[in-house]
Amino acid sequence: MPVDSLGELMPLPLRRHETVMHVPVPQHAVALSHGRAAYSGVMAEPKTTRNDADVAAFLAGVADPRRRADAETACALMAEATGAAPVMWGTAIIGFGAYHYRYASGRQGDWPAVGLSPRKQALTLYVSAGFDGYQDLLDRLGPHSTGKSCLYLKRLADVDPEVLKSLVAKGFRHLDGQTLTTEQQ
Repeated sequence: MPVDSLGELMPLPLRRHETVMHVPVPQHAVALSHGRAAYSGVMAEPKTTRNDADVAAFLAGVADPRRRADAETACALMAEATGAAPVMWGTAIIGFGAYHYRYASGRQGDWPAVGLSPRKQALTLYVSAGFDGYQDLLDRLGPHSTGKSCLYLKRLADVDPEVLKSLVAKGFRHLDGQTLTTEQQ
């Protein structure tokens, strides 16, 4: 599993197969803990889970005024695009909707369909479905960079809000309410 910038485990975006999503997992795969292989026979509980923390208080606590304003605006845009209420996941991710993942190893959990986090280096939007099939939107978005399922924005004002809203809405519809599973190779 990839690790986010806070060292918390994140599920991988998975490929859709019929009504359930599948991704091959090598038989030698083991759980990862902060980048190191670890296996104790019992799967650890995910650190980043949905909780009742106050989203507005989290956003108000963002130290950088521009990053805070960008995060508040992005949160409102994402709520409008998804029709879902923002919910805190862990200590630093605001999520919208959710999907359930279950790996062949037995590890399972829930993760936001889309989310955001006002990181120090960039406003990070999580589009858990990844960006395959969204190149046309990315080309029209404006300055950004991407990771496997992360969209990094230095300044929200530099991107096209309608394109961003469309990208978020499509990513949300792709995963919200889905169950994703893996298969052994």
